[in-house]
Amino acid sequence: MTTPERWRQIDAILQVALAADARERDIVVAQACEGDEALLREVESLLAAHDDVGDNFLEGAALTDVSRLAKALAGRYTIEREIAHGGMAKVYLAYDQRHARPVA
Repeated sequence: MTTPERWRQIDAILQVALAADARERDIVVAQACEGDEALLREVESLLAAHDDVGDNFLEGAALTDVSRLAKALAGRYTIEREIAHGGMAKVYLAYDQRHARPVA
């Protein structure tokens, strides 16, 4: 399970990377991750999703296109199906590949 502190770390690096010149992103991310391969993979995955769908990639992926969400989470989670939805969110059943368990 990713802790809130880890998500803050991931988000901070992601924001720095997005603000950096695209030609320097890889270097910026590698330096910020300081050899933490899992952190590097998480940030690179989010950057790839951002590059595919633009600035609103999390909102667009989670709310409108399951394939975008699946691509953004590839290697970590496998999206199985939608299990609920409401006015502001959709909830999906997924499989956490790292911990070998179902998650929502």
